[in-house]
Amino acid sequence: YENGVLIKGATRGDGLEGEEITENIRTIGTIPLRLQLKDPPPWLEVRGEAYMPNQIFTRINKERSSNKKNLFANPRNACAGTLRQLDSKIVASRKLDFFAYSMHLPDDWEGRKEHFYAPKNQWEALNWLKEAGFKVNPNTKILYNLIEVKEFCLKWEFERRNLSYATDGIVIKLNQFDAQKQTGF
Repeated sequence: YENGVLIKGATRGDGLEGEEITENIRTIGTIPLRLQLKDPPPWLEVRGEAYMPNQIFTRINKERSSNKKNLFANPRNACAGTLRQLDSKIVASRKLDFFAYSMHLPDDWEGRKEHFYAPKNQWEALNWLKEAGFKVNPNTKILYNLIEVKEFCLKWEFERRNLSYATDGIVIKLNQFDAQKQTGF
């Protein structure tokens, strides 16, 4: 984003270089084309995950089956293939969704204190993203010790089957940005 306006979208690729998919991500309704901020930063990078809801995946595979086309193996691969489509109308028809999970701001940007501010930790960043107009996973939770982390993981090992989207695990992040930098990915 530049001055609050979506300028470019890209895939993660190999971690260093991805593919430019701006027109395709513009079709995802949960990615704002303009940030809902009165004082947006000069630039903002938002990272997250596009996904295909299970209901959409089932519908698309039924259509593909009726048209005697190969079925998609799973929603994750179907989503990745959809984002790489050359025709953004196809992408729009597949009703992808998106969860934002991290952001990068200019180091010297503070924002207006009475409106928006530069987040100091992961939890503040998620709330900042929500206020800016992004969808954040509603199952996000602050956990205070490893026992709580273990209980959360055990709970979601079963609960994830009830979600409206496919998942293959849980992401655990340290709340403090400096601790994230020290431990790496």
